[in-house]
Amino acid sequence: MEQWAIARYDLGLSDADFRLMTLRQFIGLYDRHLERRNHEDMRFGILCATAANFSMGKDPDKPPLRPQDFFPWLPEPEEEPEAMDGDQMMAFIQSFRAQRGKPN
Repeated sequence: MEQWAIARYDLGLSDADFRLMTLRQFIGLYDRHLERRNHEDMRFGILCATAANFSMGKDPDKPPLRPQDFFPWLPEPEEEPEAMDGDQMMAFIQSFRAQRGKPN
């Protein structure tokens, strides 16, 4: 019954469409629905955080608000990789070219 309710209410499917779906199709469609909802929540969270951070002034002792502060179910952002200097970047490019069999 819960799958039918999700299909009708959350996914907007007709009864006929729901009956024709396999479980695998339903799960794939529902997963995509959840991804879209998280994406929308992230966008709105960015707006909320931007407005709150702008309107509250800058307090150097407080970290800025993030989208996750408004929507706690959003995933934490991935850590950014360490920045490379020019020599490290050239070494990386040369090793990549060597793996592909291309000359420097």
